Order: sequence, then structure tokens, then C-alpha cells
Amino acid sequence: MTCNLADLPAVTGVPVVGIVPAGVGKLAPAEFTARAPDWFGTPLLSPHNTVHSTDQGVLT
Repeated sequence: MTCNLADLPAVTGVPVVGIVPAGVGKLAPAEFTARAPDWFGTPLLSPHNTVHSTDQGVLT
């Protein structure tokens, strides 16, 4: 096992819902927040399931 994208669902029993690219922790908070939706699967980010919290700069 190499713990890559194919291995994680088999080990955890749940699907991978997003991939955060390497190095994005160095982005400015506004740019990180703007790019973050692209790192997650569409169903996870549907308008009915997603709230963008600009006060905390995170997706909840």
C-alpha cells in the first residue's frame, strides 16, 4: 500500500471528497479561500450543502 488516492478509500471505507494541492498553505487567505472550492467534489459543494464562512476564511 502506498496510501495514494486509490488506497485511501479502501483503507478508510469512505470516498476521497477532495484533494488539497501541495504548497497552498503559502497562499494569502483570500486566494486560498477563492481556490478551495475547486479542490472538492461537486456534490460536496452544492448550494444546498455548502456555506462559505468569510468571517473565518473556511468552508464549513
